Amino acid sequence: MKWLLSIFESDGGAHLSLPPIASNDPILAWVWSSISAVQMGQVKDRVDAANQLASLARDNDRNKKMIVEEGGILPLLKMLKEGASVEAQTAAATALSNIASDGEKVRVIVDAHGISMIVEGFRGFTNEGSDFGGQLWWREWRIWMIMHRRSL
Repeated sequence: MKWLLSIFESDGGAHLSLPPIASNDPILAWVWSSISAVQMGQVKDRVDAANQLASLARDNDRNKKMIVEEGGILPLLKMLKEGASVEAQTAAATALSNIASDGEKVRVIVDAHGISMIVEGFRGFTNEGSDFGGQLWWREWRIWMIMHRRSL
């Protein structure tokens, strides 16, 4: 709470700063800003943010866990389902694919009703004339789910 109060001056001005926890872990601040952009940004900003999350998730398991714990799954699923553009769907699907590296993270996606959203997103690929791309993504997800169904 002290941090929140410290960003506002008594004269009505504001000082922008990271909360103490984000100052100690810059990746956390990056995850927060990327998730926020996926939720509220313009299409290009949302694509860039989803690509950033995909890159972070590809780097290591700690980043994947952080994205999941900070609520990144649902915004990525919504972005995939909404289908603002094929580029946006591809960025969201790539991020989700990179995050879903084990049964625990797949379970989070499944619990967020992710399967129906993923299927709806893949329908968007075919609606945009990218049937081949949609088929590849769907095949990759199906294979992954079959391989890890024991852990679900």
